[in-house]
Amino acid sequence: MAQHTLAANELADFYDIARRRRAYFEAAGCRYWVFEQRTAPGTFVEFAEGPDVDTLAAALRAHSDAFDGPIFSEVETR
Repeated sequence: MAQHTLAANELADFYDIARRRRAYFEAAGCRYWVFEQRTAPGTFVEFAEGPDVDTLAAALRAHSDAFDGPIFSEVETR
């Protein structure tokens, strides 16, 4: 997971990177998400999720353009 606040002139490059990351993670069997904060345009949170921790960890390690951050796993709440 990563958070970025970008200037307007950085957005086109970020969107290009995000498209490449999405394609990469989908090919690796994972999902990639990007959300923009509506009350602070240019502030983004991005994260990836996988079917299991090992798949996600491998995808993050293998991609030089992947963001750094902790790996979270779902907690059973039943």
